[in-house]
Amino acid sequence: MKRTNNYNPRRNSLLVRSLKGYLRFFRGILWLLAALGLAAVTGFLIVYPLWYFASGYKNTYSLFALGLLVLAAVFVFVRRLWASIRGSGGVFSWIKTRFFQTVKKILCILLAVMVLYLIILLFARGYILTASGIALVYIVLLGAVLAGRRESV
Repeated sequence: MKRTNNYNPRRNSLLVRSLKGYLRFFRGILWLLAALGLAAVTGFLIVYPLWYFASGYKNTYSLFALGLLVLAAVFVFVRRLWASIRGSGGVFSWIKTRFFQTVKKILCILLAVMVLYLIILLFARGYILTASGIALVYIVLLGAVLAGRRESV
C-alpha cells in the first residue's frame, strides 16, 4: 500500500482564492464609498454657492443662468455650423448650397422662440384666454412644421 501525504495544495489555493475574493469585494466597496463621498463633496461645492447666489442676488443669478443658456445654444449652433461647412467642402461652397437654408432655419427658430416668449408673457400678465388661444395655435402649427420637416428628410 502506498501512503500519501495529507497535504493538499488545492486547500491552500482555495483559501488564497477566497481571501483574494473578499479583498476584491471590500476594495470594490471602498471604491464605491469613495465615489459617493466625492460626489457628495462635489455636489456641496457646486450646489451651496449656487443656492447662496440665487437666494441673495436673484436678478444677477437670473442673468447669469440666462447667459449660460444662451452660451450653450450658441456653442451648439456654431458646432453644427462648422460641421455643415466642413461637410460641404468649404465656406464658399457652403454659401452657394446651404446658406439660405441655414438662414431660413435660424429665422424659424427665432420666430418660434419669440412667439413662445409672447405666450409666457401673456400668461404672466394675466391674459389667460388670449395666451391659451395663441398657445393652442402655436402648438398645432409647430406640430405641422415638425411633421413636414420629418417627411422632407
